[in-house]
Amino acid sequence: MDKLDKSAETVVICRRGSRAYQACCTLKAAGLKDVKFVEGSLTCWGDDGVCGEKVL
Repeated sequence: MDKLDKSAETVVICRRGSRAYQACCTLKAAGLKDVKFVEGSLTCWGDDGVCGEKVL
């Protein structure tokens, strides 16, 4: 984690969302400032407007 730019936007995605959410929480606790995950994650790709970013 020390190699990550803590001020850069970081977007996390997984298949269903639960691991992405956990990863976001871990990254925020490590000091990253701009952490987001894709709401709906990979299961929503291709649907009309279902996907979106969530800011923690």
